This record gives sequence, C-alpha cells and structure tokens, in this order.
Amino acid sequence: MEDMEDVIMIDEDEDDEGVLLFDEDEDEYKDEDEGEDGFLDDEDEDEDGEGLYGLGAEDDPGPELLTGNVAWGDKALQLAQAIIERPENSNLSLYLFRVLVPNKTIEVRLDRLDDVYGSPDVDDIERFSRALMQGLEAELGTEVADDIALEVSSPGAERTLIIPQDLDRFKELPMRVEFMSEVGKVNTLILKYLDRDDEGMSSWELADVKANQSQKGRPLSKKQRQQRYSIPVAELQRVRIYVDF
Repeated sequence: MEDMEDVIMIDEDEDDEGVLLFDEDEDEYKDEDEGEDGFLDDEDEDEDGEGLYGLGAEDDPGPELLTGNVAWGDKALQLAQAIIERPENSNLSLYLFRVLVPNKTIEVRLDRLDDVYGSPDVDDIERFSRALMQGLEAELGTEVADDIALEVSSPGAERTLIIPQDLDRFKELPMRVEFMSEVGKVNTLILKYLDRDDEGMSSWELADVKANQSQKGRPLSKKQRQQRYSIPVAELQRVRIYVDF
C-alpha cells in the first residue's frame, strides 16, 4: 500500500521534514536532519541586479511598464504596444518596457507566448526592434530618435514570473519560489507547481533537480516525491524559472 502524502502548510511556524538544501560552503548536498533549516539562501535581487519585484501577488499583476515620466518615453510605449498588436506579432507580448532617462535608453523584453520558456527568436527581436526604431523616427524625428539607445531581448532563462497567471503557464518547469513565512522571514525552495484552489492556496511538490537531491546524481526519494507544500498565493514574494545546471 502506498504511503499517504505528507502535506506541509508553509504558513505554519514549524520545521519541515525531509527538505534538502545545497550547502554552498562545503559544495555538497545535506539533509535537514544535519541541523539545517531546509531552505535555500535568500537573494535580495536578481543576478543582474535589476530586482524585478513588481510582479508579485500583492501588486497589480502584469508586465513592468516604466516610461520614465517623459514624453518620448510615453510615445515609445504607445508605439511598442501598437507593434505588439500587429498580426505578425500575435504570439508576442511585452514582458518589460523600461525607459532609462539619464542615458536615453529603452529596454524591452519580449515574451513569446507559444514557447515553453517564453523566449522569442532572433527574427522576433529584429522585427520588433526595426519597427520600433522606425516608429520613433517618424514620431520624434530622426535626430531625436538617433540619440535613443534601444535594447531588445528575451526575459531570460530564469525569468521572474507574473503571479498568479504565469504559474499555470510554466507549471511543467521547476521554479525557485520565495515566500513569506508566518514569522516574517522570506524562505526559498526549488519546487514544481501543481495547482491552486479558490481560497488562494497554492500546492507544490519538490522539483526533481540537483539542489533537492540528498546525494549528487541520485533521484529524489519516495518520501521526497510524495511531499507536498501548501503556500498562500498572497505569501509568494517572487517566483522564477529554475535552470538545473
């Protein structure tokens, strides 16, 4: 007979059993029973230093759109949104649009809706960049447009997800989940999303990745595979795609 699944309610102030973590100092994997708390180290910001925290459950869920409060930034965003609405770009959306006023730079990250990782291809990026620059030249004049640097890219392999709608979209991928505990501490686990209920509770299981293995090269144990985590959506601080190198 199969053992009953263990369910951990993350919003309760108690220790979690069977959680594994990576100990960076010793370069090996350890079990929680060895005195660790079972959670990965918190990160204060993205690896590129941008800190995309505007995508959490307590904020208005959606892409980050920042025009720098300048007229040319507002016009650039209008142009970008119009380009996305074209039939040839029906599989694209704006993941991020940000105007950096001091150095006159527009940063755009395109999301490809039909790609498993949401990554646009080179043709998508080139087509959008060309259309946006042409629009800026037409609306602002060539002299002004030539002073604006345009940087168009993908959201990145370890993109920050928009909560809650991106959870279902990327549920087949492992995620780095940062969530608030009852005592006000941000904890981090590498999990795989399962579902959420009408009461705002999300369900997760341990992702089958190296960071969760008790020994390198060994799959998750039966107990680990059966472990479930219940986390209120409102307590999800940041969720990112996790790449298992």
